[in-house]
Amino acid sequence: MPRRYFAALLTILVTAFTFRIWGISHGLPYAYNLDESNYYVTRAIRMVDGGLNPHWFVNPPGFTYLLALGFKVLSGGGRGFAEVYARNPEPVWILARTISALLGTLAVGLVYATGAKLFNRRAGLFAAAALAVGFLPVYYGHLALNDSPLLVPLTLALFGAAGIIKGPGKWDYLIAGIGLGLACGIKYTGGFVLVAIICAAWQDKEGRARGMATVVGVAVLMFVIINPYSLLDFAAFSRDLGHQAEASSGAGKLGQTGTGGVLYYLGVQLWGLGWVPTLLAAFGAVQLSREDFRRARVLLLAPAAYILFMGLHARWFGRWGLPLIPFTCLLAGWSASWLISRAQQHSRNIGLAVTALLAVAVCAQGVVASIHLDTVLSQPDTRAVARAWMSDNIPKKAKIVIEPGVVPEAWVRDLSRSTQARIRKRRWEIWSLNQWHIATADQYPAALNRDLLKHYTLFGWCWVVTSSLQRGRVERDPARSPGGVEFYRSLFAHGKLMFKVSPWERRSVDLPFSFDDSYNYRPSDYNRPGPVISVYRLHGGKCGPVN
Repeated sequence: MPRRYFAALLTILVTAFTFRIWGISHGLPYAYNLDESNYYVTRAIRMVDGGLNPHWFVNPPGFTYLLALGFKVLSGGGRGFAEVYARNPEPVWILARTISALLGTLAVGLVYATGAKLFNRRAGLFAAAALAVGFLPVYYGHLALNDSPLLVPLTLALFGAAGIIKGPGKWDYLIAGIGLGLACGIKYTGGFVLVAIICAAWQDKEGRARGMATVVGVAVLMFVIINPYSLLDFAAFSRDLGHQAEASSGAGKLGQTGTGGVLYYLGVQLWGLGWVPTLLAAFGAVQLSREDFRRARVLLLAPAAYILFMGLHARWFGRWGLPLIPFTCLLAGWSASWLISRAQQHSRNIGLAVTALLAVAVCAQGVVASIHLDTVLSQPDTRAVARAWMSDNIPKKAKIVIEPGVVPEAWVRDLSRSTQARIRKRRWEIWSLNQWHIATADQYPAALNRDLLKHYTLFGWCWVVTSSLQRGRVERDPARSPGGVEFYRSLFAHGKLMFKVSPWERRSVDLPFSFDDSYNYRPSDYNRPGPVISVYRLHGGKCGPVN
């Protein structure tokens, strides 16, 4: 590799890792992303001390096993890791998130390699730069979830497909199969990259049958290696896989708005990666199809199949559009390289000017959005601010209602544990609807009604903690939760707002709820992470008057 390309790639990789590691300790010692706190890290901790059966296959355990390996190294191979985590959880979370950040950075390097092999080094550099700074891949690089790690095997499979396109060597089908199997073993939907491999193999008339047999065989083997209990505990595996299919195809979540999944996933590229790289990718899709349809179909048919499959479901989220971004980056990289080549035909200086202009244009939106994100994540979470206020200002005999889906169990548990003596002597009770008659956070809005507040005061539950993550869903779609609308309106009649902390202190009106923006803090209005947290003191019944 020429020195200038090596220097450029190294700069891109360092930038990618910096954006992903900056703010990596957000929220700690609590993980406020409930998927992160309830599934991957906690299950990996149990694996260190117990067996390797994850007992949960709604998502495949490939990333969980990798975390368990990292935790095993951190513990020095000993047992009792759960106790170590309970005493000091922060190093565990930082390690888990750093693994995700490293894998996200590795995906950037693999996108460069794929672009260089499929097109040229310049295309690879532009593709890698777009992925390095794109908002959505940067955001999920901060979390110990399987979304960012999925990009590694996904791009590995594309790297193998690129080799098949150029004239398959003895390793290309094998590499593609390894990438496919690992992608499925980290996230089931990663299997859509098989379409790209088939498109690449289509021109290999003599070797495609044997090659695709290799791909499928190796993919199945890799999937079983990193998900062995898909066979050893097949009953649980098939049951949870069915649950996942039902959940993704069920009714849309309360508060979800939009025109449908197909248009939504196309729009995700605009804000998740950037307007310029997305428009370049659109141009590349047309121009590359005219010049070299063999390469174009590898990068177009797989995303089209994915968008149609995922977009026809009733639920859609930005994170589900993340697997499309490497394809968009590669098409954008080819377009940038094509435009620079045309400019160089006029003069070298024009070529250099176009190169600089495109580099800035491709990266600008992502750099600005990612810097804003990292700055926000470096600030105290609203839930931490609220917890500190509650500890200092709520009477020790108070009973507190906390909405489900707002804070992890450890947040509530540690709040009570930190005042354990006072709990026993003064009966300070922390109570959550999630532990009473509400099964899940999704079911909570449907169970709300204004009479619930009367029930609270009748039995002495005088403090209510609400969140915009629940209230915002009700206000975004009031027809589906009329009881929720009445409940939140009645709070002003039955109680007094004692404390409120907002993630956008400069705004006088709350931002509308969004399943993406309310969790990833993309709007520039955010200056700290978290939802709006409001603490109410009810009056009447056993609660008496409010001072």
